[in-house]
Amino acid sequence: MDRTAYGIAFLIALCVLPAAAYAQEGPGAAERGDRSILVGWGGGANLGAWMRLGDRTDLGLEGGLRTADDDDSSSWLVSLRPALKRYLGDSEAPVALYWVGGLLLTWTETELASLSVATTHRELGAFMGLGLDWFPAERVSVGGHIAIEGAATRRRTPALGVPDSEVSGYEVGTLSSGIRLQLYF
Repeated sequence: MDRTAYGIAFLIALCVLPAAAYAQEGPGAAERGDRSILVGWGGGANLGAWMRLGDRTDLGLEGGLRTADDDDSSSWLVSLRPALKRYLGDSEAPVALYWVGGLLLTWTETELASLSVATTHRELGAFMGLGLDWFPAERVSVGGHIAIEGAATRRRTPALGVPDSEVSGYEVGTLSSGIRLQLYF
């Protein structure tokens, strides 16, 4: 191994080992509040509200917004995701594995400036996956999840001088939540 690989391994160990040691003594998922607000980063901004249904089960509603611009096109995406989160194992542990599942609704519009054309893409689907929350403080968690998603899609593209083109289909893919910060009260 070269010096770079040793440096990266050292940094990973420096970050992971203290968290693992703290994870055996810190606050757990059971000690959080009954409601929370969520702020997420990664692939766009996400905001959400969650409520506790039981010791290990939460119900939430999240929304997302993402925009992108370049020389020839601009696009925006709006999403809405009602979801259920179920903690697995010991709910007293400060690092908690969870199962997540829910519905996914998205609306995307892309505009091509050179052609004066806007494409609309809509999805309705579902997702399920696994995640991890770390509770560094009693009313704070940092985490994220990965999931498999399936959706029915509809894409409409107006064509110049002819009727609009509309295509429907199905998509299967993966979903990553990015980094999520939850504040409980």
